[in-house]
Amino acid sequence: MASVPNADTGSAEYRAANLEAALKPATAAHVRPEIVLARLRRHGRRLFLPAIVLLVVAPLAGFYGSWFREQWQQLSVLGGAALVILLLCLLPYLAWLGTTFTITTKRIIIRHGVIVRSRSEVSLGRIREVQLRSNAIQRLYRSGTIHLAVGSDSVLKLNDVPQAELVVSMLHELIERSYAAETTLPTAYPSDNHVSSTVNN
Repeated sequence: MASVPNADTGSAEYRAANLEAALKPATAAHVRPEIVLARLRRHGRRLFLPAIVLLVVAPLAGFYGSWFREQWQQLSVLGGAALVILLLCLLPYLAWLGTTFTITTKRIIIRHGVIVRSRSEVSLGRIREVQLRSNAIQRLYRSGTIHLAVGSDSVLKLNDVPQAELVVSMLHELIERSYAAETTLPTAYPSDNHVSSTVNN
C-alpha cells in the first residue's frame, strides 16, 4: 500500500506527491503533449449572401437617402438600411466568426457564440464512430457535417466543415493512434518509496 506523505509539510512537494499517488498509473496519452492540429470554421460560402446584401443595400440607402428632401424621410431610409445590414449581414458574420472547431492530438473542442460563449469538447478516446453527411451544395464545395458518436446516445456535430473528407481522414488517424496510446503504459514510474523519500527530504 502506498505510503502517504506527511500533511504537515504543506509544501509543493507534498501536493505533487499526493497528485502523483492519486493519479498513477497514467496512460501514455496523458504523458504526450497536446498539439493543436487544426482550427476550423464553417464553410465561407455562408458569407456570400450577407456580402451581396451589403453590396446592394448600402448604395441604395445612399441614393434614396439623398433623393428624399425631408430629414425624417432620409433618417427613415438610413435607419431601415442599417437594420437590414444588422440582421442580414452583421449578425450572420458574427455567428460564423464565433463558431470554431479545434482539433488537437487529444481532443476536439467546439466553441459557439460571441457575447455568451459556450464550449463543448470530447477526448479522442471517447469517440466510437465518425460519419460524414453532405448535401448536394456541400458536395459541390467539398464541405459537410461530421457526426461524432460519443458513448451510446450522444452525438457531437461539426457543422459544414470545409474540406470535410480530409478532416474525416485526419480524425480516423488520430482516433486510431489515441486507442493505441491508451493501451500503452509509460515504461517507468517513480515507486511509492521514492515519492515518500522525496517528500520527507
